[in-house]
Amino acid sequence: MKMFRRGVVGMASVLALAGLVPTAGPVSAGQATRVPAAAADSCVGWKNAGSAPLKWTKASDGCGHFGADGMTMRYDWAVFKGGSVCLRAKGFDRRTKEIWSDPVCGKSGSIKVHWGDVAAQKEIQVKGGPSLLRWN
Repeated sequence: MKMFRRGVVGMASVLALAGLVPTAGPVSAGQATRVPAAAADSCVGWKNAGSAPLKWTKASDGCGHFGADGMTMRYDWAVFKGGSVCLRAKGFDRRTKEIWSDPVCGKSGSIKVHWGDVAAQKEIQVKGGPSLLRWN
């Protein structure tokens, strides 16, 4: 069921970009289209996350990332308050099944995971002492 949902969301985005699905009406030369700053910037830059002792905490960037055959996705993180954490990153195997990387621990680091031909959100799982971190 997860695969179908991702496929539908990805296909709807592709169709809208191709102009095959109706979107908002045309804007005349005198009209300005405004996108709220929070919405425009929500998929750009670093996201905040936290960890709790003895429990994997999940965080998502809430943005759609389109992949292609053989593509990898990079995750970077840095703790800005607290101690070291362990982090796992979501990726996809060759059959586009969701997988999680092996944990990598420290105060900062990066992980590359196979992404493939999938449209999905980036997600991390964090575990460690009470810490706050930024991830991208």
